[in-house]
Amino acid sequence: MLTALKQVITNFIGSEKAMAAFLVLIAASVFTFTGKMSIAEWKEIALWVLGIYTAGKTVQGAAAAIAGKPETLPAAGEPRRVVLGEVTTPPTPAPTPSSDKPA
Repeated sequence: MLTALKQVITNFIGSEKAMAAFLVLIAASVFTFTGKMSIAEWKEIALWVLGIYTAGKTVQGAAAAIAGKPETLPAAGEPRRVVLGEVTTPPTPAPTPSSDKPA
């Protein structure tokens, strides 16, 4: 479970949409704490930011499904390799013969 959580956090940090949403919420929070924005305005901004983020992720997933490339991440612990913007999993190497086997 810890590996899966680490992967989710890594994906979140690497996401441009997530970072933009996070920065806008941080800026709105600073304005609220300094008294330049009311809590009702902060709630409105948070709803818009999270709504736009969710809609963007939904459209991105739908476009990938329509194109026949569903967004799938490798299982936790599997290596990832990026090739021209696509996430692929390298092939598993064939096992090597062991010298422990009797002849």
